[in-house]
Amino acid sequence: MIWQSARLISIGAGAVVADAFGITLVYYLTGALPLIAGTVGLLMARIPTSN
Repeated sequence: MIWQSARLISIGAGAVVADAFGITLVYYLTGALPLIAGTVGLLMARIPTSN
């Protein structure tokens, strides 16, 4: 239920951004998000954890 609600909010947010700034910005943002997530994941993998 929560996942579907998050998807609905995401679609609504994308529609608002597309209406306000244009669809091109939405394409750039959706392309940048996986790159940012991958970079953060790689950086977090390099941080040693204390056991």
